[in-house]
Amino acid sequence: MGRPKRVDPVELRAFLATHRGWHDSTGKLARTFAFRSYVAGLTFANAVGLAGDDAGHHPDLIVGYRKVTVNWTTHDAKGITPRDLWMVDATDAIFAGRKAPR
Repeated sequence: MGRPKRVDPVELRAFLATHRGWHDSTGKLARTFAFRSYVAGLTFANAVGLAGDDAGHHPDLIVGYRKVTVNWTTHDAKGITPRDLWMVDATDAIFAGRKAPR
C-alpha cells in the first residue's frame, strides 16, 4: 500500500470555504474551539481523541483554559488527505453535540 494522497489545493480551498473556523496551518487543518469551562474543553478533547482512535487517525490536541485547538494532518502524506477532511467533519459533529460519523 502506497503513501496516502494529499488533497488537491483547489479541493482544500472549497472544503475550507464550507467549514467555518478551520484553516490550513502549514499542512494541518486547524481550529480552536471555545468552551464555557475547562472541564467542557477536556470532555470535548477526550471525545475527539477517542473518535480519532476509533478511525485509526489521531489528532494533535492542545488543551488550554476554556479552549481546545485541534490539528488534523496525515504524517505519512506530509500534509492533508481526505481522511483529515473526514475527521474535521467528525470533530464538528462532536462540537455540535452530535455523534461523530463512523
